[in-house]
Order: sequence, then structure tokens, then C-alpha cells
Amino acid sequence: MEVNDIRFNLLSILYEKYYEYGERPISTDNIIIELNLSDDTQNVYDNISYLSEKNLIWAQKLQNETYHSLVRINEKGISLVDKLLGLTLDKIQDEALKEKLRLILNDANPSSRMRRFLELTKSYSTLTGLVGS
Repeated sequence: MEVNDIRFNLLSILYEKYYEYGERPISTDNIIIELNLSDDTQNVYDNISYLSEKNLIWAQKLQNETYHSLVRINEKGISLVDKLLGLTLDKIQDEALKEKLRLILNDANPSSRMRRFLELTKSYSTLTGLVGS
């Protein structure tokens, strides 16, 4: 997985968890499991440090730890994810898909918003690729 994909996926998971659990920090180990990158933990740790340095997430190392073990998204990270969702929506040409995505973004339950948005855009692009070929 490329660096930008890892960073976006980290932010996406933390965004979703923020709306599910509030400001409670999430274990880095749980994030690695959700990312399905247990064979590339060093890369995840490096990107957590990067996102923390850029002030997009809050990350904490506990005593004598080499890597951050607790993380959560902050307001700047939430704003960035919201902006990226909006930019993605603006680029979509298909009006029916755009309307479905708008409904997802306006859902009263934001904890599943990110996952549903990404699943729909991914399945749509996969179907478009199949039809195009």
C-alpha cells in the first residue's frame, strides 16, 4: 500500500471512530488490524508519527514505548477528511451516484458515513472499469 493510501486510510478509520466513540483514543494495534497491515507495522507507525507532526491526529506514547500506542483524529484532521470527501464528490460525473453519495454525507449517523462513502465509490469505479473493458 502506498504512503498516501496508508495516511488516508488511517485518517478514515480515525474519522469513523471519532463519530462512533467521541474523543476516546484508539489503540494503534487495533488500527493496524483494521488496516490489515500487520506485516507492515513499521510503515503504519511512521505514518502515525507523520500525521501527528502535521497536527492532523493526536498520538501518545506510553512510558518506555518506541511508537505511539494511542491515537485519535483532531479537528484539523476531521476538516481535512470532510474536504477530501467534498472534492471527491465534486469530481464525480454521474448524477445518480452523486445523489447517493450526498445522502450518505448527510446521514444523521456519521459513524458509518466514511465506510459507506468509500464502499460505494469503490464499487462504482470497479463496475465502471468492468463495463469499460
